[in-house]
Amino acid sequence: MSDLWHGVGLWRAFVWCQNTTTLLKITMTEEPKNKTITLEGRLSGPWVSECEKCWRTLMSSPGFKLLRIDLSGVTHVDAEGKQLLAQIHEETGAEFLAETPMTKYFAEEARGHSLRNSRREK
Repeated sequence: MSDLWHGVGLWRAFVWCQNTTTLLKITMTEEPKNKTITLEGRLSGPWVSECEKCWRTLMSSPGFKLLRIDLSGVTHVDAEGKQLLAQIHEETGAEFLAETPMTKYFAEEARGHSLRNSRREK
């Protein structure tokens, strides 16, 4: 995944389609104060592991910055995708960007799942 890192302004999109209902575009950008992962489509199936790879690659780049996950273009999140979003939130305190009631729901689920897990560990 080293080809993903090109310095400030990093941009990489994965677009792969088995059929027209399975599609996720992942765009990663780095700005002076934050890093953003923008997701568009369905966070499910094989896309969950691709998203995790992108997240880990972006976070391994030098200099910690605020992580933002833009869910505005997400149309579906399966159970594994919800678990990944919760893990990202739990490990990084990521800020979720969401505009529609559905994407706000995905963000709240991730935040809530993360909080429930941290309470169980205490």
